[in-house]
Amino acid sequence: MTSEEAALRDERGPVGSDRGAFGRFMTEAEASPDVLGVILMGSRGFDHFVTPRSDHDALVIVAKDPFPWQRDHGSAVETWPMTIGQFRTHGLTVDVWNRAAFLGVRVILDRLDGEILRLVEEKRTLRPDEAEALGANRVDGYINSLVRSLRNLEAGREVEGRLDAIESIGPLLEAVFAFEGRVRPFNKWLRYETAERPLAFGDIVGLVDQIATCPTADIQRAVFRQFEVAARTGPDPNSNRVAIVVSAPSARLFKALAEHFGTEAIELRIDDSMFGAEPGSGRQHDTPPFWGGASIQSAACSDGFPWTAGVTGNAILTAAHCFSGGGSAKIGDYTGAGSVFSGSEENWDPVHGTQFYSGQTTYRGDVALIRLTGSYRAEPYIYRRR
Repeated sequence: MTSEEAALRDERGPVGSDRGAFGRFMTEAEASPDVLGVILMGSRGFDHFVTPRSDHDALVIVAKDPFPWQRDHGSAVETWPMTIGQFRTHGLTVDVWNRAAFLGVRVILDRLDGEILRLVEEKRTLRPDEAEALGANRVDGYINSLVRSLRNLEAGREVEGRLDAIESIGPLLEAVFAFEGRVRPFNKWLRYETAERPLAFGDIVGLVDQIATCPTADIQRAVFRQFEVAARTGPDPNSNRVAIVVSAPSARLFKALAEHFGTEAIELRIDDSMFGAEPGSGRQHDTPPFWGGASIQSAACSDGFPWTAGVTGNAILTAAHCFSGGGSAKIGDYTGAGSVFSGSEENWDPVHGTQFYSGQTTYRGDVALIRLTGSYRAEPYIYRRR
């Protein structure tokens, strides 16, 4: 008997039960030749979130007959008995929903020379082919919910849009974990699992919290942009390298990556359809959501960086000399797409050039702010081609 097994045998049961309930259960299990393995699951398996009322959840693996090992719900030791044949497929092709339960289990008894532990390890990680298939499927699910949410929000269907946003969280999480060959944990264990084994993706908990609490269109788009990078960059099982996707070749970037990672571990792929690529309408006929560098005022000027302007939200910068005295903004073919407030949000005089903004005594440069009208918005992209 190992020291861990001895400690667990002596562990007391929940409040209201006899002390040593799990120890007595293990004595009974070890005395039965039909019992091949015992796995401790739940909070006591993780050894976290354990309270005085925590029971012992045990998966009992037997050779022939599971029925004698069934215990009533609410018992000091609750059991899930199954045959070794059932256990081999459990969580993989049968009861797939329960696969995440094996992220935090402890194998207490293994009479198959490590076979039980091997099967547990198989359940709590994704094979490369599983990760690729699941990731692709969940990407589709996430994007479908995201698009439905954005369309509902843009049409003024706020409740429907928020519901679709919340539905997008599940496939988003599954995809992000699959990108790294991992099984998505149950929600209870999401913070714990990402704290114990951080994702290369970054703070996924913070991102889904934003979607759950404030699923605005802007927040969902910001989450998607980070997700898109992760979806395009990751291990390639065919080349056994990490694929890094970039929008344009850069000698400086290539040199830095080679110096840091070498030339055998990574491969670079150029895809100019990602960040900074042109939408179908083009800079001369930009459409919402607007990008920087687009033609405005009937091609007399161009706009600049997207901007968040206080509680009113959507805005975009441009040159103040394009709006001397303020006025309505035409972006692409969209007349009245926004407006510029004279004096306070533009600072150009046709005779003297740059002036102080209203109430200020510092020159700020030739800058004006276009506050976009209604549901129009700008996104953090810039046209790079003529």
